Amino acid sequence: MKFLLYDFPSLDEYIIFRELSLETKRCALANDIKSLSEIYDSVIVNRIQNRQLRRIASNSFGEKQINPRDVVNLCANKIQQKIFFKSKNLPTADFALPGLPENRDNDVIEIFMKRVQKEIGDMPWVIKPTESGRGNSVITVYNRDDLERYWDNCIALKRSEANIQGPIVEKLIPHPFDLRVVLSFYDNKTNIVAILARVAEKQERIAKNTSRGSIPIGIFELPEQYINLIRQIYFPNSIVGLDIIPLSDKDPNKIYSLSSILYIEWLRLVEKRGEKKINLREDYSDYLRHLENIYDQFKRSKNYELLQRAVYDYLSGSKPYFVEINDRPDFAYNTRLLALRQGNEITEEMKKILLRLNS
Repeated sequence: MKFLLYDFPSLDEYIIFRELSLETKRCALANDIKSLSEIYDSVIVNRIQNRQLRRIASNSFGEKQINPRDVVNLCANKIQQKIFFKSKNLPTADFALPGLPENRDNDVIEIFMKRVQKEIGDMPWVIKPTESGRGNSVITVYNRDDLERYWDNCIALKRSEANIQGPIVEKLIPHPFDLRVVLSFYDNKTNIVAILARVAEKQERIAKNTSRGSIPIGIFELPEQYINLIRQIYFPNSIVGLDIIPLSDKDPNKIYSLSSILYIEWLRLVEKRGEKKINLREDYSDYLRHLENIYDQFKRSKNYELLQRAVYDYLSGSKPYFVEINDRPDFAYNTRLLALRQGNEITEEMKKILLRLNS
């Protein structure tokens, strides 16, 4: 048997369920996972949103799952990902793990700054939680005043159970967009399934997650240097989202100018996407057609085409910096409708992996 594990199903899970004909098991609590002894020998697609529950599930169901436990554990920790990138000689931003000074008699901010400066040099810096979090709690500091203003946020990162090692601090790499590259792995091959550029509409937007306002643009070619480096990565029987920053000496202002114009159209699409109130179980096909119509209008826009060309031009001659790996990449909306030619390539890759796991 093949099972889909979930806690709060989104459109992604409905697509997987429908296209792969899986049995489903809802896991809202750790006890739910522990009670599923009847499926321990089955093949699992682990799509639990809660990161802690997802890790418990991955550790419970062995290797016959998308993704195996080692991949889920790696994707949960930015520090381990940094170590992984460096082990593969993949370029990544310099980082520091300064901890947070405890001695209240000293200037704790000054101590923090000196620790970071010793590791990665002067500001600007990006301060992040050590666990992946969809761009949440990401702080950019350009000077001491910024650090003082956000110091309570840094303390919150230290106190979080998910970030017991304290925040990770990276050297800021300015970039008008990043890339979310969906990869599948099986038979000792690394396959590039989809590429989505996530473009900021203004320079101040550092986290490029589309859920935080960045504009998705489908990309269908990458420079050869990117492809060669990406193929250094391999995780057996997995599908992940890889985030990459392009570093270029080209002027990004053309991209910001074009994206600020397209941003209005993107906001209209997001509004239309939520207009159709439906029950996914009953109106699944109607909703997909609704999405296909509004996304088709968006990508046929002249402004979309201009921004897409500008992204290709910026990528040409750029250098990739590897940022993060996500073991539960969303694909139902932006990736499926803007970055896939057929629309079902990701579930087809899942199907191939499930056949191998079931053999």
